[in-house]
Amino acid sequence: MSQDSCDDNDEYPNPPNSSSTVQQVESPVGNKNGKQQTDYARPRWYKRTEPWVAIFTGVLTIATILQWRTIISNHRATERAWVTIRGVTVQQSAAPGAKVPVVAGLRYSGNSPALQITIKHMLAIAPSLPPELKPKPGLPGPHGGSLGVMGPNSTGTSKGEYLVTAEDMLNLVAGKAHFYSFGIIEYMDIFDTKHWTMF
Repeated sequence: MSQDSCDDNDEYPNPPNSSSTVQQVESPVGNKNGKQQTDYARPRWYKRTEPWVAIFTGVLTIATILQWRTIISNHRATERAWVTIRGVTVQQSAAPGAKVPVVAGLRYSGNSPALQITIKHMLAIAPSLPPELKPKPGLPGPHGGSLGVMGPNSTGTSKGEYLVTAEDMLNLVAGKAHFYSFGIIEYMDIFDTKHWTMF
Protein backbone atom coordinates (compact mmCIF):
# COMPACT_ATOMS: atom_id res chain seq x y z
CA MET A 1 0.00 0.00 0.00
CA SER A 2 1.24 3.48 -0.84
CA GLN A 3 2.33 5.73 1.99
CA ASP A 4 0.68 8.72 0.35
CA SER A 5 -2.66 7.62 1.58
CA CYS A 6 -3.95 9.38 4.65
CA ASP A 7 -6.93 9.37 6.85
CA ASP A 8 -9.62 11.86 5.88
CA ASN A 9 -10.06 12.81 9.50
CA ASP A 10 -6.59 14.26 9.71
CA GLU A 11 -7.69 17.36 7.82
CA TYR A 12 -10.61 18.01 10.20
CA PRO A 13 -9.67 17.95 13.86
CA ASN A 14 -13.31 18.34 14.71
CA PRO A 15 -15.34 16.99 11.85
CA PRO A 16 -18.98 18.00 11.50
CA ASN A 17 -20.21 14.55 12.45
CA SER A 18 -17.97 14.18 15.48
CA SER A 19 -19.34 14.00 18.97
CA SER A 20 -17.36 16.93 20.36
CA THR A 21 -19.08 19.26 22.80
CA VAL A 22 -20.23 22.65 21.50
CA GLN A 23 -20.50 25.44 24.11
CA GLN A 24 -23.16 28.13 23.72
CA VAL A 25 -22.71 31.54 25.25
CA GLU A 26 -25.88 32.96 26.81
CA SER A 27 -26.52 36.57 27.65
CA PRO A 28 -26.38 37.28 31.38
CA VAL A 29 -29.73 37.71 33.06
CA GLY A 30 -30.83 41.30 33.43
CA ASN A 31 -28.60 42.80 30.77
CA LYS A 32 -29.77 45.34 28.24
CA ASN A 33 -30.35 42.75 25.54
CA GLY A 34 -32.62 40.76 27.86
CA LYS A 35 -34.60 43.89 28.75
CA GLN A 36 -34.97 44.79 25.09
CA GLN A 37 -36.22 41.29 24.33
CA THR A 38 -38.83 41.67 27.12
CA ASP A 39 -39.94 45.06 25.83
CA TYR A 40 -40.21 43.78 22.29
CA ALA A 41 -42.35 40.90 23.53
CA ARG A 42 -45.13 43.39 24.48
CA PRO A 43 -47.30 45.10 21.87
CA ARG A 44 -46.42 48.66 21.05
CA TRP A 45 -49.82 49.92 22.18
CA TYR A 46 -49.31 48.43 25.68
CA LYS A 47 -47.69 51.52 27.18
CA ARG A 48 -50.24 53.79 25.51
CA THR A 49 -53.29 52.05 26.97
CA GLU A 50 -51.90 51.40 30.45
CA PRO A 51 -52.80 54.89 31.87
CA TRP A 52 -56.28 54.73 30.32
CA VAL A 53 -56.90 51.35 31.93
CA ALA A 54 -55.98 52.82 35.33
CA ILE A 55 -58.28 55.83 34.76
CA PHE A 56 -61.16 53.61 33.65
CA THR A 57 -60.71 51.38 36.71
CA GLY A 58 -60.78 54.42 39.01
CA VAL A 59 -63.93 55.84 37.39
CA LEU A 60 -65.64 52.45 37.56
CA THR A 61 -64.77 52.13 41.26
CA ILE A 62 -66.15 55.59 42.07
CA ALA A 63 -69.35 54.91 40.10
CA THR A 64 -69.84 51.63 41.96
CA ILE A 65 -69.41 53.32 45.36
CA LEU A 66 -71.89 56.10 44.46
CA GLN A 67 -74.42 53.60 43.16
CA TRP A 68 -74.09 51.54 46.34
CA ARG A 69 -74.65 54.64 48.49
CA THR A 70 -77.76 55.49 46.46
CA ILE A 71 -79.13 52.00 46.97
CA ILE A 72 -78.56 52.24 50.73
CA SER A 73 -80.15 55.71 50.88
CA ASN A 74 -83.23 54.56 48.96
CA HIS A 75 -83.54 51.51 51.17
CA ARG A 76 -83.44 53.62 54.33
CA ALA A 77 -85.99 56.09 52.93
CA THR A 78 -88.33 53.19 52.15
CA GLU A 79 -87.89 51.27 55.39
CA ARG A 80 -87.47 54.13 57.90
CA ALA A 81 -90.12 55.26 60.38
CA TRP A 82 -92.59 58.04 59.46
CA VAL A 83 -94.75 59.67 62.14
CA THR A 84 -97.22 62.41 61.11
CA ILE A 85 -100.18 64.32 62.58
CA ARG A 86 -103.66 63.33 61.41
CA GLY A 87 -105.47 66.24 63.05
CA VAL A 88 -105.94 68.27 66.25
CA THR A 89 -109.23 68.37 68.16
CA VAL A 90 -110.07 71.19 70.62
CA GLN A 91 -112.99 70.63 73.00
CA GLN A 92 -114.13 74.12 73.95
CA SER A 93 -115.45 74.74 77.43
CA ALA A 94 -118.35 77.10 78.13
CA ALA A 95 -117.24 78.10 81.60
CA PRO A 96 -114.24 80.39 82.22
CA GLY A 97 -111.57 78.89 84.42
CA ALA A 98 -112.08 75.40 83.03
CA LYS A 99 -109.38 73.33 81.37
CA VAL A 100 -109.81 72.83 77.67
CA PRO A 101 -108.58 69.40 76.51
CA VAL A 102 -106.72 69.29 73.22
CA VAL A 103 -106.00 66.00 71.44
CA ALA A 104 -103.48 65.61 68.60
CA GLY A 105 -103.84 62.43 66.57
CA LEU A 106 -100.74 60.60 65.38
CA ARG A 107 -100.39 58.37 62.36
CA TYR A 108 -97.52 56.00 61.68
CA SER A 109 -96.87 55.08 58.04
CA GLY A 110 -93.37 53.59 58.06
CA ASN A 111 -92.27 50.03 57.35
CA SER A 112 -90.19 49.68 60.52
CA PRO A 113 -90.88 50.63 64.15
CA ALA A 114 -90.43 54.19 65.40
CA LEU A 115 -88.37 54.15 68.58
CA GLN A 116 -88.05 56.53 71.55
CA ILE A 117 -91.04 58.66 70.51
CA THR A 118 -91.30 61.89 72.50
CA ILE A 119 -94.06 64.48 72.02
CA LYS A 120 -93.77 68.10 73.12
CA HIS A 121 -97.23 69.67 72.96
CA MET A 122 -97.83 73.39 73.57
CA LEU A 123 -101.12 75.30 73.81
CA ALA A 124 -101.86 79.03 73.61
CA ILE A 125 -104.70 81.54 73.16
CA ALA A 126 -103.42 84.62 71.36
CA PRO A 127 -104.16 86.93 68.38
CA SER A 128 -101.43 85.10 66.44
CA LEU A 129 -99.00 82.29 67.06
CA PRO A 130 -96.27 83.58 69.42
CA PRO A 131 -92.91 82.80 67.78
CA GLU A 132 -91.14 82.43 71.12
CA LEU A 133 -93.50 79.61 72.11
CA LYS A 134 -92.78 77.43 69.11
CA PRO A 135 -91.07 74.25 70.30
CA LYS A 136 -87.66 73.45 68.87
CA PRO A 137 -85.96 70.07 68.50
CA GLY A 138 -84.15 69.07 71.65
CA LEU A 139 -85.90 71.62 73.91
CA PRO A 140 -88.50 70.52 76.46
CA GLY A 141 -92.04 71.85 76.21
CA PRO A 142 -94.65 72.52 78.92
CA HIS A 143 -96.60 69.41 77.93
CA GLY A 144 -94.75 66.29 76.91
CA GLY A 145 -94.96 62.56 77.01
CA SER A 146 -93.40 59.48 75.51
CA LEU A 147 -95.19 56.81 73.53
CA GLY A 148 -92.13 54.59 73.43
CA VAL A 149 -92.57 52.59 70.22
CA MET A 150 -95.05 52.69 67.34
CA GLY A 151 -95.37 49.84 64.87
CA PRO A 152 -96.41 49.96 61.20
CA ASN A 153 -100.01 50.99 60.41
CA SER A 154 -100.70 52.20 63.96
CA THR A 155 -102.14 55.39 65.43
CA GLY A 156 -101.77 57.29 68.68
CA THR A 157 -102.76 60.50 70.43
CA SER A 158 -101.12 63.32 72.34
CA LYS A 159 -103.34 65.01 74.91
CA GLY A 160 -102.89 68.44 76.45
CA GLU A 161 -104.96 70.85 78.55
CA TYR A 162 -105.15 74.63 78.64
CA LEU A 163 -106.67 76.69 81.44
CA VAL A 164 -109.04 79.23 79.85
CA THR A 165 -109.49 82.51 81.71
CA ALA A 166 -112.47 84.87 81.46
CA GLU A 167 -110.41 87.27 79.33
CA ASP A 168 -109.43 84.44 77.02
CA MET A 169 -113.07 83.47 76.62
CA LEU A 170 -114.11 87.05 75.74
CA ASN A 171 -111.33 87.34 73.17
CA LEU A 172 -112.26 84.00 71.63
CA VAL A 173 -115.94 84.96 71.38
CA ALA A 174 -115.09 88.38 69.90
CA GLY A 175 -112.69 86.86 67.38
CA LYS A 176 -109.73 88.80 68.79
CA ALA A 177 -107.83 85.66 69.74
CA HIS A 178 -107.45 82.11 68.50
CA PHE A 179 -106.66 78.81 70.09
CA TYR A 180 -103.30 77.42 68.97
CA SER A 181 -102.09 73.89 69.45
CA PHE A 182 -98.60 73.16 68.24
CA GLY A 183 -95.74 70.89 69.06
CA ILE A 184 -93.07 68.57 67.84
CA ILE A 185 -92.69 64.80 67.67
CA GLU A 186 -89.19 63.38 67.99
CA TYR A 187 -88.35 59.75 67.28
CA MET A 188 -85.56 57.40 66.21
CA ASP A 189 -85.62 54.90 63.37
CA ILE A 190 -84.02 51.46 63.23
CA PHE A 191 -80.98 52.98 61.49
CA ASP A 192 -80.22 55.03 64.63
CA THR A 193 -81.20 58.30 62.92
CA LYS A 194 -83.26 60.97 64.71
CA HIS A 195 -86.30 62.57 63.02
CA TRP A 196 -88.93 65.08 64.06
CA THR A 197 -92.33 66.27 62.85
CA MET A 198 -93.63 69.73 63.74
CA PHE A 199 -97.32 70.63 63.84
